[in-house]
Amino acid sequence: MTLRTLPALLSIVLGGCCTAPTAAPVTGRLAGGGRVAFVQLDVDVNGTPTPTWHALVTQTQRGELAVIDLENHAFVDSDQRVPGVTFVRVGDGPNDIVVSGSPAYVSCFGGGDSDQGEITVLDTATLRGPAANDGAVRPSPIQTLGGRPSAMILRTAGGLDTLVVALGETGEVAEVDPMTGAIVQRIAVGAPAGDPCNPLGDPSAPVGLALAPDGQTLYVGDAGQACLSVVDLASRTHT
Repeated sequence: MTLRTLPALLSIVLGGCCTAPTAAPVTGRLAGGGRVAFVQLDVDVNGTPTPTWHALVTQTQRGELAVIDLENHAFVDSDQRVPGVTFVRVGDGPNDIVVSGSPAYVSCFGGGDSDQGEITVLDTATLRGPAANDGAVRPSPIQTLGGRPSAMILRTAGGLDTLVVALGETGEVAEVDPMTGAIVQRIAVGAPAGDPCNPLGDPSAPVGLALAPDGQTLYVGDAGQACLSVVDLASRTHT
């Protein structure tokens, strides 16, 4: 992915509600880019903090998060004490990213062991300004899940937010309280061996999530089986 493709993507995501930055030639490339989220960060313009659209892109190979100023078509340097552009270190194998106000949550595959993998949180307000300039941005893990966490969505139910996370290694989805890091529930998904969509008994490997407007029906795409699981998060059952 090159930097010039991101303003067009932002325009699609915003659905025309805001004016997206105009694409322009830039230098630099993203390495092993995963998922992207958009956030407005304050940029100093002639002494005035000005909300400016930024893209946050997970760098799976490097274990980092790239921060890109979409108005000025430039990477944001997270530590100006180091020559060149430094990205934010977030953990091993970052995959998906979800922004909820100021916090941003990143799912990380982990290292070589299948029981590794975690959710990391960082304060997006620190990505510009003094904290970023001196390398003081310090993402922190909120929960070790194992199971290779990948896709995430933010769910709001009963006035409370939870993160729903796909665990491709264990064939589950987990619901996590982002404030405390507590695991609310883990639900096995996929079809049993012999089912028409799983005749060979392949293990489930959930990788994609979509939440219905009712806030409790979750659709789970599976890379291990030719099926789509439908999960009722309220009753903790799936079909």
